[in-house]
Amino acid sequence: MQKWVKSQIAFVYMNVKANRFLEADYQLDLGYIRAFLRKNDIGSVQYIQDELLSLMEVVDEIISLGNENIVFYVDDRNFRISRIISDEVKKMEKSFRVVWIGPAAAKHANILFEETLIDIVITENYERNILKLLEENFELRYSLPGVYARSDQSIGAKVADRKEEISENGNLPSPYIHRIIPVEKAFDLGIFVIRDEAEGTRKVMRMPDSIMEELDFISVNSDAQDRRLMLRAENLLCYPCLDELLSLLTKRAYRFPLACRIAFFNLTEDILNRLVCAGMKHMEITINGPANLERLNNRIQILKELSAESPLKISFQIDVNGFKDKKVAEDIVKTILDSNIPLAGSIRFLNRSIEENAVTEKKPISGALESFMVGLHGNDSDLRGPESEQLLIDRYMSYITGIYRKENPNGYAKLIGIAKPCLNKDEMSELSELVSVNNTFIFENDGVVKRENGTFDRIIDQAGKAGLYLSHIYNAVHDGKRNCIHLQLDDYCRSEPLTIKQGFYRDADFDDAEEFRVLEIGCEEDLEAFLADVDYFINTGTFAKGYLVQSYITDSCRWMGAFQCQMHKLQRFRLNRENEIIPCRSCKTKIGSLGDMQFDLLQKSCVLVEQEIRNRNCASCEVSDECSKCVMLPEFMSVDQYCRIRRERPYISCYMNTMNTLRDLKRHSQLFKNTSVKDIKISNKYFSHYLPNSIPGGERSCFDDSIYMFSVRDVPVIFHPASGKILKMSAHLAEITEAMIKGITVENLKIHLMKKFGLGHEAAVKSIEQAAELFTQAGLLRKAVI
Repeated sequence: MQKWVKSQIAFVYMNVKANRFLEADYQLDLGYIRAFLRKNDIGSVQYIQDELLSLMEVVDEIISLGNENIVFYVDDRNFRISRIISDEVKKMEKSFRVVWIGPAAAKHANILFEETLIDIVITENYERNILKLLEENFELRYSLPGVYARSDQSIGAKVADRKEEISENGNLPSPYIHRIIPVEKAFDLGIFVIRDEAEGTRKVMRMPDSIMEELDFISVNSDAQDRRLMLRAENLLCYPCLDELLSLLTKRAYRFPLACRIAFFNLTEDILNRLVCAGMKHMEITINGPANLERLNNRIQILKELSAESPLKISFQIDVNGFKDKKVAEDIVKTILDSNIPLAGSIRFLNRSIEENAVTEKKPISGALESFMVGLHGNDSDLRGPESEQLLIDRYMSYITGIYRKENPNGYAKLIGIAKPCLNKDEMSELSELVSVNNTFIFENDGVVKRENGTFDRIIDQAGKAGLYLSHIYNAVHDGKRNCIHLQLDDYCRSEPLTIKQGFYRDADFDDAEEFRVLEIGCEEDLEAFLADVDYFINTGTFAKGYLVQSYITDSCRWMGAFQCQMHKLQRFRLNRENEIIPCRSCKTKIGSLGDMQFDLLQKSCVLVEQEIRNRNCASCEVSDECSKCVMLPEFMSVDQYCRIRRERPYISCYMNTMNTLRDLKRHSQLFKNTSVKDIKISNKYFSHYLPNSIPGGERSCFDDSIYMFSVRDVPVIFHPASGKILKMSAHLAEITEAMIKGITVENLKIHLMKKFGLGHEAAVKSIEQAAELFTQAGLLRKAVI
């Protein structure tokens, strides 16, 4: 957290990232405001935190900055969380002044004083109005244009009567030059050319010489060469000094590419040529209404010709609110796609009215247009929101399996299952003490999913009243007749719920092509079937059934390696109908109840884990490094049985890790994506495909434990997850690699190579040395081979 003891005012921007999780981050407008205040000898501080804790921890940290004047920058995406935090700050510190600025503050200024506890709204001229308020100890809050205070009853008229205007404010000092924002952040935030204020009715523009001074500083003081830098304007072509700016940019020719957002209806061939000459290599083109298709095709052809001379990254955004006729939008999209112009990502559909963070009533786009866009782009359409559906599904699977891509260092739960249709205000309030600000709530019910589902609206309404921010809400409905789960994601991501097949391990007989499956180990027969598949893998280096790699096992963490169990960090829990807190899905053991303190729950979890590890004598167990030491066992499994299984099969964690890794590779790697699991062989310290298994292995592999070797359609490859590298190998190198994986001694390997390939002593040693050098340079070896 950043602090400045001489500050008179604190700034907060809760950034809702593409994955809809939060971080307290730098914001461009706030950067310019703070630079302006510093130039006028007024210190300020901004709350910066990328690992947010619980809501009340965030509120405490903001209050602890020590500033009675707190300014929130509020947009449509962060409206809800800004409202919750602002109100909590005011409840805890009534003397604090809470000020809102930003597009959402201006948009909803006429209702904010009725529905929130904030004190002041500033809709325009942010820098100078804040400066005047500070200089006069906020005595001018009722008389400054664009400043509205709580007792001001004429705010609605003032906002509504605004007429669009463009004003010059070219002398704003740069937040990068004044070290308010780290210069490398310029490639994330950009620099502003035109800023919208007062709900778009007032536009503040900077002069070209000020823009060039800022770009020069960034060029000299940054290392980035390939990262783009955005010139911020809703439509750069509306900039009154565009000709002068483009001329200056053409002369400078910066080493990093520039980016801009432009409106299609302003585009001409001359403008496109000038933009490219000025260094605009990234263009976001917005189409906000019916367009002439012949003209659109002409502009696309010009862009293709320009891109052939100097590669461009073009993206299109279609504002669906500007279209009433589905056919018109369809023709525009088809024209773009049929042109074969290289696109930077998919076509993005903008529909600001479906943002659930807005205070206005939700207005979904028409069903016909939604069906067309989803049908055209499938599940990758940005219509659903900025985050891919797969990442949303991954969170649900983390809740099911207990395996997380990132650890939870602070003990506030991120994945919360609810065994009730809804929660009341008091329950929501108590949960807010236990969960992270970045959370996913999963409501688990039996029944049938309905297209019109009021559950989401009820939950959001109750959460808002209780001061609880919900990042994601899932509705998981169990369909016993079809043995599946119907999963609704956030009420806006799909027109239909996702179907996830579910079954007991012993009965599983899934189609290999089915993408999402959950396997439950709920009895001895399930356990025996699971262990049979594990043994098959170890004895053959292949998977017994094709569907296993694409399946998820409930509470998989039970069968992982050391330190994989995160129960004591309370990453996930399930709240049953009696409001008892249960950490694992397949175990009924509770660690507390709703209303318990977070510290008490964590302490009880840690004590439970430590006691069980001590009782089992895990420290002296020969498979301690291979075992997750699960303390939340299902009812049918005893501690003795679990420990016996882990000792007899120390390779279970190898099986689980390989299955999880291969699942990711089949999703992301072209080499694996279209390959049947039956055509993939796995080499590990237990089984080799190129090296005879009769050669005795060593105690420890030469490679890091995270290295994986596969044979994909008889092509051997080695995969390094940390770097994402996949290295293809010859059959000869594959044998040496398998020997290193098994920890086979150099002497035994040398003898094998000499016999199989007819090599002399020196040639055999040299081939081993070359392999070792290759893997050392790639950073794959953890110990010397020779």
